[in-house]
Parts: sequence; structure tokens; C-alpha cells
Amino acid sequence: MKESLKKVFKHSAWKHILRLIGVFAVFEWVVFPSLTAPSTIFNVFGLLVAAALGIFVGIYIKEELLNK
Repeated sequence: MKESLKKVFKHSAWKHILRLIGVFAVFEWVVFPSLTAPSTIFNVFGLLVAAALGIFVGIYIKEELLNK
């Protein structure tokens, strides 16, 4: 039982799945609330975070998924 669980969690797909969940969580809990806030400072912060996340995802896809 322990060996089969170790095999499952050492699979390389977990890295991609956890990063996808992380990106979704940042958008859900940081970017979207800041873009709907009435303060301009929060709006700009949300836009900067969304841009940085977009750059991260683009580089991640290029480096990890397209180079294989």
C-alpha cells in the first residue's frame, strides 16, 4: 500500500496539477477581488499580479511543456 501511494505521488503530473491549482487560487482570491474593489490602488495591484501570473504561466508552458 505504501509503495503504491509513493508511486502515485511521485508522478510528474502532480507538479503540473499543483501549479494549476495555485494559479487558479491566486486568481480567485487575489486578482478578482482586487479588480472589483472600489480602490484604484487595489485595482492596479490586481492588474500587476495578473500580468506577473500571465508571464509565469507563459514561461512555464514554454519551458516545461513545449521543450519535451
